[in-house]
Amino acid sequence: MARSLAAILVGIYLKKNNPHKSDEEVIKAFEQAKAEPEPEYFIPDSVKITKSIREEKINGMKTFYLNEGSASGKTVIYLHGGAYRSNIDPSHWKLINTLCEATDAEFIVPLYPLLQYSDCLKSFDLITELYSGIKAKEIIIMGDSSGGGLALGLEMYWAEKGLKLPDSTIVMSPWVDIRTCNPEIDKFQKKDPFLYAPTLRVCGRYWSGELDMTDYRVSPTFGNTSVLRNVTMFVGTREIFYADITEFFEKIRGQEGCTLNVGEGMNHVYPLFPIPEAKPAIDIMIKAIGDQR
Repeated sequence: MARSLAAILVGIYLKKNNPHKSDEEVIKAFEQAKAEPEPEYFIPDSVKITKSIREEKINGMKTFYLNEGSASGKTVIYLHGGAYRSNIDPSHWKLINTLCEATDAEFIVPLYPLLQYSDCLKSFDLITELYSGIKAKEIIIMGDSSGGGLALGLEMYWAEKGLKLPDSTIVMSPWVDIRTCNPEIDKFQKKDPFLYAPTLRVCGRYWSGELDMTDYRVSPTFGNTSVLRNVTMFVGTREIFYADITEFFEKIRGQEGCTLNVGEGMNHVYPLFPIPEAKPAIDIMIKAIGDQR
């Protein structure tokens, strides 16, 4: 199936605006950022939220609540992507707002600490504290890219701790092996206009902190995947994560409610972009959460 013109143009834009940097340049930027306080995040004026929104800090972690107290009884925790180094952006907010409108679910969006200022262990503690306090009838955890990997790692961690797991999971292009060393990556790197494996490996080392990079908390492909149920996954065939994600799905194939949706010719996290191919994927997410329109 041919890609739409919009999808082709997005690929050109991504390639132009994601120049490859050397490891040294990336490390220098991280170290410079570590020397400064983490900047305060504010939702840009360009972002349009049509439901009620409230923010609070949980032990310093800014957290947004959309459509709080929804009569739907559903709460979605959304963990944004960005290689653990970038904060939530307008494309995330647009999707969240679309899903919130269509499902009438409450959305909770925690801005977990970025790798320049912390590592995964702090985020695990903060998000677990947040999760433990949710009293909704139904909880869905959702994430894209690094946020998708974080969601899967958290579920395995919660299972290990004896916590009740979310009722379902939605992940777009999850980063399931933070080492980013699959032998298939070189083949996909030529097609991928968004992700650059050497930079991701540096990000992975920073995010892992004191943990081995094969620890399931940073690389959920090494975790106890048998605990996962009702996982809806998305992947594009033009992204370097394709091989890792399809191999991960083979581990959960056949488990209750687990599905993989492959976007032929699509880039990393394609449902986030303003392209026709995003709509069928978003419709699947709406159905997974529960369409209230």
